[in-house]
Amino acid sequence: MLTGALNTYVVPPRSRELANYVRSRGDCVFDVNFCSPITVACAGEVAMLKRFVSILVLSCAAAVPLGAADSGYFGTWKLNAARSDFGPVTVAFARAGDEWTQTQDGKSYTFKMDGKAYPTTLPGATEVWKQADPSTWEVTTTANGKILAVDSYKLSADGKTLTDTTKVTDPTQPGGGSAVFHRTGGGPGLAGGWTGTFKQDPFTLVIERYETDGVIYRVSGAFDVKGRFDGKPYPMTGPFTAPGSTAAFTKTGPHSFESKQLEPGQPPMIVTVSVSADGQSLTSVGRAGAMKHLWVFGREP
Repeated sequence: MLTGALNTYVVPPRSRELANYVRSRGDCVFDVNFCSPITVACAGEVAMLKRFVSILVLSCAAAVPLGAADSGYFGTWKLNAARSDFGPVTVAFARAGDEWTQTQDGKSYTFKMDGKAYPTTLPGATEVWKQADPSTWEVTTTANGKILAVDSYKLSADGKTLTDTTKVTDPTQPGGGSAVFHRTGGGPGLAGGWTGTFKQDPFTLVIERYETDGVIYRVSGAFDVKGRFDGKPYPMTGPFTAPGSTAAFTKTGPHSFESKQLEPGQPPMIVTVSVSADGQSLTSVGRAGAMKHLWVFGREP
């Protein structure tokens, strides 16, 4: 709740300059009507000062709602890989005859190095494994008849380090990057336990207004969910989501919210989203059990 003196500004939705100013203010509230001016009230400054600024709008139909102005997190964001931290990654490969089992994040699937497609833990996806040479393995991931990514695993000469380089076929979708693992046990070759870190290539996150009190949260090529800030579960869709997955949204402040994401058979993922005071940086922290991921994004024009 605002206290003290108020400075009130009335501006139309297309006034980008003033919107950028009020977006940077941490003491402002906004009343948005898509076909009328935005009313902005800011606390502090001079107790007796009240200013009203009116700028004509030629066409309501051409007006662009400034959703980013009333919350800060609405907009298009690009991952800043250097500032992000995905924590330790643990993976294990076990071999029984010509059959292999990969286990990561508590999920397992089996495959053979025979160039055939085998289902993975990713809904609707398959993987084709091939051993290129004694220290190199190539994996092609396909979903719905489309190749999503190609991985190349390379084992160091001493057998202690495993490097995984992932290249996605669609640069707009997430998943590309690299991971460097160190052996924790087992062997020889690919078999054994590995722990390391993952560096993700930049991708785009879009957060839009949904109805009067809701959000659309979209990662292109990965998943999409829209729901109200009422704590109720809403369905998640997209190639990176398991059937039955849901997300619930709750506001935690004027420039932040929380999402509880549920995937059948897995612990809940709690994601907190907040925007910086200047509105140019967005931080998303995801926690599921002992796992913690940190994504830092920069605002796109």
